[in-house]
Amino acid sequence: MFKTKKKMEDISENKNTNQITVEVLSQNSIFYLRNTAPWVKFVGIAGLLMCIMLIAFAVIIINAPIETTNVYLAKLNSGMKNFIAIIYIFIAIMLLFPCIYLFIYSNRLKKFVKTNNTLSLEKAFAIQRKFWKYIGVLTIIILSFMGIAIVGLFAGTIAGLLVK
Repeated sequence: MFKTKKKMEDISENKNTNQITVEVLSQNSIFYLRNTAPWVKFVGIAGLLMCIMLIAFAVIIINAPIETTNVYLAKLNSGMKNFIAIIYIFIAIMLLFPCIYLFIYSNRLKKFVKTNNTLSLEKAFAIQRKFWKYIGVLTIIILSFMGIAIVGLFAGTIAGLLVK
């Protein structure tokens, strides 16, 4: 019934890839994306370095002798050291994926800013969607564990009061 016509000034043909790109963003939006990309890349790289450090700490904890000069580590038996190391590795793996998503998102934003190809922007937004979906699911899991911990703490407190 209602047909929309695209204006010729809104559509341009990319000579390199023979793709049609539609200008959907203002110059200010492109400016903000251009200036956001380096910070996103920085956070992604910093996160990857933190993951590497967590894994390195896990290896150090596993290989630390029990008769260490550190009083707190000396009290830990081998099983507890391994448990802490596994927690460090688990946290590093959980943080790895968002960092990779941020790094890829940054690269795709830079590609969009250079080429003004909306396909690059769509790919960047697809990765950003994955990032936020992962963070959302992770938040739900953490809040669930916190809820379980609060219920357990409350139940333990009530049980402790009833025993006395």
